[in-house]
Amino acid sequence: MAESVNSQVIPMDRLHRFWTYITAHPSDIGWAAFFALFFALILDLLDRQGRIRTGIRHLKNKLAERSTARLRKRILQLEGERNRYAEYISSNKPLYLDTFRSVIGMLMGVVVGGGFAVLMDLLRIRFLGVLAVYFYVLAVIFGIQGFKISSLDSNAKITATIMKLNEEISDLKNKLEATAK
Repeated sequence: MAESVNSQVIPMDRLHRFWTYITAHPSDIGWAAFFALFFALILDLLDRQGRIRTGIRHLKNKLAERSTARLRKRILQLEGERNRYAEYISSNKPLYLDTFRSVIGMLMGVVVGGGFAVLMDLLRIRFLGVLAVYFYVLAVIFGIQGFKISSLDSNAKITATIMKLNEEISDLKNKLEATAK
């Protein structure tokens, strides 16, 4: 017996086998969904204009609006970030050094995590496995930071980032002036 779906013929036994597999292996489906979401999250974090980064930046700005002291602190933070990006325009050396620092941090995280994993096997202490995973996650964070920094590979991208920061700074300064009145 076959059923037509969107002008395609799908045998019912295939659908039945597919549904049987899903219901028989819920943990496999759960792990697949977890890893799909995990890697989607990492890919979104790698994107400079990603939704997560934009949301975090927006949330930080909204939280800073609650008091003038926080607003001033956030403005100083954004100005420092803007000045760091401006250094990238004047010379490639800070960009290369920051990227190199991320690579070294990532390698150190992998090495220390591997060391803890080996010690866990030798000493039979489970907690060392948790420390190993912690350092592996730290290595991933350094890798994401390295991608973030190295994505600024042209003056046009750096200038666009600086312009975006200038807009945020001017918006926050306007809000600071409005609250001061």
